Amino acid sequence: MGEVVRLSWSQRRFRHCSVEFVDAGSAYLDPSDVEEALRGFIQAVILRLEDEGVGDTFLQTEWSNLAALEPEEQAFCRLAASLGVDPFDTSKEQQRRIEGAASMLPPELHEEFFFSADLANLLEDAESVDEALQIASRTPVELRALCSLRQSFSTKLFHGKAPWREGYEAARALRNELSLDGEPLSDFSSIARSLGVSGGELEQAIGSGPRLSRIDGVVGFNERQSPGFVVRSVADEAKRFTFCRELFEYLSVPDGSSLIVTRARTERQKRNRAFAAEFLLPSKSLRERIDTDLVSAEVVDEIASTFGVSWAVVIHQLENHGIGRLSSD
Repeated sequence: MGEVVRLSWSQRRFRHCSVEFVDAGSAYLDPSDVEEALRGFIQAVILRLEDEGVGDTFLQTEWSNLAALEPEEQAFCRLAASLGVDPFDTSKEQQRRIEGAASMLPPELHEEFFFSADLANLLEDAESVDEALQIASRTPVELRALCSLRQSFSTKLFHGKAPWREGYEAARALRNELSLDGEPLSDFSSIARSLGVSGGELEQAIGSGPRLSRIDGVVGFNERQSPGFVVRSVADEAKRFTFCRELFEYLSVPDGSSLIVTRARTERQKRNRAFAAEFLLPSKSLRERIDTDLVSAEVVDEIASTFGVSWAVVIHQLENHGIGRLSSD
């Protein structure tokens, strides 16, 4: 699931053997830990086969081939697999597209880009992201307050929980850091003011996206290492939501890497979506306005207008925080 692996297990009794699984549960684990455990298991099986004088099985042959891959071949396999393509069964045209797209983009964008990209339009999408990064790099302003906030806030981010919970908690922590309480951030002027920059500066730092399709936004840096934000959306509500997703990515990655927000369902994108929803529409403020399980369309519309978010964000916050649900009347 992107940055983490989710393991789940369930109770089960087998009819024809004396093995029973008696527990059920789930856990989020670091991929490297899971990979190490699986490697150990496979290697133990292969050693057992060899001890028994068994060789040239499919498992042994495949494992030997995988172990012989060069670093560049391993990188290609990861990118192809992210697209849902078998890396050992790709055509020359598919290889050309994958390698061409990878060469256009900074390595730190590869994972999220390829998880969201479409193989048929891979080169075109990569060109669009590259163009967006160029736009971001030409940002004429220096957002010093935002740069300072990044240095202080990145150490306060939460890890080790489900990604959406990390996003929610980060949004609450940032609102507390900025002394916002439940204050609505219904336009870019109020967002800029909360971040300690002028509305004009923030407006100059946000550009429009060039033909971005599956990519919602891009964050790059100018020569003074000040961020530039490029968003795909044109509607104000969607544009503010995308910017807040980008804001979270900017605050959470303090090393100056280029960043993208996408439509993929990776852990990273779930985290920044949850952050944006909670930052723009705090669940605490929502609870204070709702006193019934069923919420009318009129109330949803009023809340959406007050906080400058879409209906989808209001419904999302209502349901995901167990506050209520939209009435069908």
